[in-house]
Amino acid sequence: MRYLFRKLIELIITVLAVSVVTFTAFMVIPGDSDTVLAGTEGIRQSVKEESGNIIVQYGRWIKGALVGDFGESSQFKMPVSDLLGERLIVTIHLGVMCIILIALVSLPFGILCARKPGGILDNVIMALSNVFMATPEFFMGMLLTIIFGVTLRWFIPGRYTSYAVDYVGFISYMIMPALAIALPKMAQMIKFIRNSIITELKKDYVRTALSKGAGKNRIMYRHVLKNALIPVITFFAIIIAQVFAGSIVAEQVFSVPGIGRLLVSSVLNRDYNVCSAILLYISIVVVVCNMTADVMYYYLNPRKEEKI
Repeated sequence: MRYLFRKLIELIITVLAVSVVTFTAFMVIPGDSDTVLAGTEGIRQSVKEESGNIIVQYGRWIKGALVGDFGESSQFKMPVSDLLGERLIVTIHLGVMCIILIALVSLPFGILCARKPGGILDNVIMALSNVFMATPEFFMGMLLTIIFGVTLRWFIPGRYTSYAVDYVGFISYMIMPALAIALPKMAQMIKFIRNSIITELKKDYVRTALSKGAGKNRIMYRHVLKNALIPVITFFAIIIAQVFAGSIVAEQVFSVPGIGRLLVSSVLNRDYNVCSAILLYISIVVVVCNMTADVMYYYLNPRKEEKI
């Protein structure tokens, strides 16, 4: 319990530190949304002076952020919280689909490869994994669009369907961008799981269990797999954070209105209210995922120290 409390304090401190850096960075960048609205640097400076010093402004900003108020978007002329709410729904759907694909494929294929390392199946899967890992995300998206969109006509490239209009059509369209994001990460997970299982299979407790007559399947699923997946947790948490933080490339290629695409648009239009809100969201996602992985690792690891 003390460990969990300590990690929670670390999470709060980290998020606050990121919020300070984010707010300060956008304050010192020349030409922000005040410039867009005011028109000149002189007027921009007077707007800032009327708003108070940077400490007062940060206090107002973080107080608003705690209740979901990030001001108004200078680009879209609407509250940032409403704008983010719409895009977050899309990004979360995309992220959940990616995680499901990665989990459903990586674990069974990682186990299959680890059972007979160096075999035909292992060599084929490892070769494909290397190809997918080496393929850039934008090229993967273009390839999937050409094969399934242009050639097979399973979907119409660029014709995004909103979840509010047609939920089934929305889910159908999101399969391809989810696959484009998931394939490289899926390949990484397969290799990571495979190597972790092979490492466990070489340990003394496995040889001892085999000498006592325990079956290979029993050893694999009751002992080896449980221990092998402990280090995988941290790696999987990093992937989850990347996915839910928004994929700029896939969203651009498939015209998906998610967080990543909104961030690019906001940077180009100097809509820093939106930029700061998105960066704060991304930092929270990354910190929460890492903290969850640390806590799970601590409680699942049988070799953990009692006092930390």
